[in-house]
Amino acid sequence: MRSAPTEGSSRFVAGAAAVPRFARGPVLAAMAALAVVLTVASNDYGFHRDELYFRMLRPGWGYVDQPPLTPLLVRFLSHHVADEPWVVRIPATLYAVTSVLVVTLVTRELGGGRGAQALCAWACAFATSTLLFGHVMLTSSLDLVVWPLVSLLVIRAELRADPRWWLAVGVVVGLSMYNKLLVVMLLAALVGGLALVGPRPLLWSRWVLGSACLALLIGAPNLWFQATHEWPQLTMGRALAENS
Repeated sequence: MRSAPTEGSSRFVAGAAAVPRFARGPVLAAMAALAVVLTVASNDYGFHRDELYFRMLRPGWGYVDQPPLTPLLVRFLSHHVADEPWVVRIPATLYAVTSVLVVTLVTRELGGGRGAQALCAWACAFATSTLLFGHVMLTSSLDLVVWPLVSLLVIRAELRADPRWWLAVGVVVGLSMYNKLLVVMLLAALVGGLALVGPRPLLWSRWVLGSACLALLIGAPNLWFQATHEWPQLTMGRALAENS
């Protein structure tokens, strides 16, 4: 089911079906090269201090400084697979490699052809942030995927005039709340952009409101933990800001 295109997106709809072909060869090559580099270097330098911290935390719905996903994953890998840096960093490597694909799909969705996709894939694969957050297992490692994925889904919802993609946005945001609440800043930026340049009717469309409700529903247990513990993450954030 497709809704009528809004005024702000109608100029893109005619070309929505003419999305360029996926540049499979160059993109897969960039992903493979990044995977090799991160895998070879994954056992260097020992554990990062955050990795040491995560592996000692007991399972819980949340902690004073972050949601539960990354600490639980690190603890599981270190206690049930192998207590080695390269094991703990496997998810970070997968996140980084996946981010190359997602960012390239954003380029493709915006009309980028084979050359643009290849350039994007290799630039993303060996960007400083990709190499840094793909080398160690941090909460920011998953951001490599989440932020461009949310952007991709929003772009598809608009350029393809298919608002059902907004529900996928809600699912991704809701799940990512178990990793970092900072994804709310991305949503604030999207809302601000819509308010400034449109299409403004999206701000009160049932699909966007449904997406927001879905995100809150999925993220409710983590938000409940924060609320019932007097929002420890906000307290920690203020303390870090004061001491920085």
